[in-house]
Amino acid sequence: MNCTDLDIAFDHGISAINTDVGFWAAVGTLAIASFTVLCFGQRVARPLAGVLAFVGATLGLFWLMDSVACEVRIVVSLVAGVMAATVALCLLKGGMFILGGAAFGTVVHFTYEAIDFPHKPPFEIMGRSGVYFLTVGAASVIGAVTSVCFKKHFMRITTSLIGGGGIALVLYLCSNRNNWDLASVVYLSVLIASALMGMFIQRCLSSRSRAEARRNDSRNDAHHAV
Repeated sequence: MNCTDLDIAFDHGISAINTDVGFWAAVGTLAIASFTVLCFGQRVARPLAGVLAFVGATLGLFWLMDSVACEVRIVVSLVAGVMAATVALCLLKGGMFILGGAAFGTVVHFTYEAIDFPHKPPFEIMGRSGVYFLTVGAASVIGAVTSVCFKKHFMRITTSLIGGGGIALVLYLCSNRNNWDLASVVYLSVLIASALMGMFIQRCLSSRSRAEARRNDSRNDAHHAV
């Protein structure tokens, strides 16, 4: 078996993204995926996480193992993709506290990076302000606790943050492509505003689903009573 054709197709796909058509197609796909997660995160989070983990692990490992025999590359990449998808699905089912800590910590990280603190930090760890590690650590703990105590609401918040982050990334890619000079706080504002919108939309959709379920139950009870 020869992987040359697969390597060429992979390289062509990467090169196509650098073209105008490929770039806007990739950005459009990212925008649609981000908006879908933003609005319907509670419903699509698990299958989407599984698909992304499988595709990302498979393609990434296949690309990194370019010096290995073709059969080995394919088998190992597919096995790694299945394992990554399994881990992602298990985390969303039983390891929400890990995702909670990571989500809250990531948001605080970007917030800290977007704000320019002029004063010298009281102490440093590995060349970075100790306040950074304290705030990110505290946020991670809060996120872990929140994910355990409020699973449904946490999934709504997390998927909204992920969708908002995707929209902020779309803005960054567009600004970088067109040489727009946007401050970091702009991307942070877009992320927060999009996340708040996503939480509101998901709450409305959830309330609507519960209302429809109650109406269906009432119709069934009335039918059985007759």
